[in-house]
Amino acid sequence: MFDLIAPFVGTHFPWIAALAAVVGFGFSIWQDHTNEPNRERFAKKVKNIALAVASLAGLGSAVVQPYLAGVAEDKLEASQSAFRVKQDELNDKQDDLLDAQASQIDQLKSTNALHQENNALLKKNGELQRELINYETGGDGFFYLHFARAKRTGEIEARLCVSGRYPISNIKVHITDLDKKLAMEREGRTYKEIRATCTREQDFSQVWPNAPLVFSRWPNHTHSNSSY
Repeated sequence: MFDLIAPFVGTHFPWIAALAAVVGFGFSIWQDHTNEPNRERFAKKVKNIALAVASLAGLGSAVVQPYLAGVAEDKLEASQSAFRVKQDELNDKQDDLLDAQASQIDQLKSTNALHQENNALLKKNGELQRELINYETGGDGFFYLHFARAKRTGEIEARLCVSGRYPISNIKVHITDLDKKLAMEREGRTYKEIRATCTREQDFSQVWPNAPLVFSRWPNHTHSNSSY
């Protein structure tokens, strides 16, 4: 109860003391209103009332002001304590935020490393796929027939060669002797007879670079000991 009344009394004590003095002065005059006016007595009462007001004002200041100062100090300390608590909470939240950011950075680094590794694997896989395709299709290589004389027999050989890095599969080669074909046509031979006699055919499942295959041989009527 004192905690509720003291702030009000301490703040308005001069007015309360003045009001009490006026009330006391009025009550004193009311008591003496039936007697003869006594100026000395009246002056003495006024003086006593003024002294009483001054004493009460000093007493109020001496008693109430320290209390109010203590209350203000307690409020200040409580406010400072609440501020420190808030500051600690903010520091804790900031630490948590920094930890979360550090964790996110680590996750991003890990994710970036996984992306780089994945890209490297995809690139390697793409290279392997291209290699497989090149082995299946021959890549940018090509095949051709190379005619050469055999060293031992002197025969003319038609050699199937591949230029490039990869083998070429499913090659079908046929060579037709046009002179013989025209002669047989003039003789009236059938298509089957002409094809069987004038055309040489052969299928090659796969031909590798630097490994030519002999397609056919013909006698070399100009054979000599030299070969080329």
